[in-house]
Order: sequence, then C-alpha cells, then structure tokens
Amino acid sequence: MNQFKKHEEQLKIDKDVYIIAQQLDNMLNQMWCIRSFEEGYKIWRDISSFIDEPFRNNILVEIHHVMLKHGIKQARIALKDEVEKYIIFLIEEYCQ
Repeated sequence: MNQFKKHEEQLKIDKDVYIIAQQLDNMLNQMWCIRSFEEGYKIWRDISSFIDEPFRNNILVEIHHVMLKHGIKQARIALKDEVEKYIIFLIEEYCQ
C-alpha cells in the first residue's frame, strides 16, 4: 500500500476493506503511468461494484479525466483525492 500507508493499520481491522484498499492502491499506481491506464481501468472495472455511491461516480469521473489526459497532473491528483475520501469513509464505517 504505497498511497495509503498512513491508513494501513486501521484498514487491516477489516479484511474485506483492506483488500479493496489494496486494489484501489494498485489501480492508482497503474493510472500514474501512461502506458498502463488500461490496466488501471481493468482493476477499476473489477472492483467498482464494491464501491459505495457517490464515491463510485466521483472516482469514475476522475479516471476518465486521467485517461483522456485532461490536465494529466491535476487529474491524477484529483483521482487520488477521491480515492482517499473513499478510504477515509471505509475506515469510519467499517474499521472503528
């Protein structure tokens, strides 16, 4: 878990939450590299059904911005921010 190291211990409280967080982390790592956008999107498709609304829609919008290269640096940061909001939601809902 590169992106969410500071939350790792809290996420480990719930095994399912930790697995989702690891997959989101892997997706972000793939989205950071232009050559692996498709791999990141494939990971997203595999896990998106487990993501709660409105987070699912917000993350998907940012994924599309990254893939379309709309202000690539800003889009990646916005994607990471949306995923982190969801991670915090998971901690508050399932790991207390």
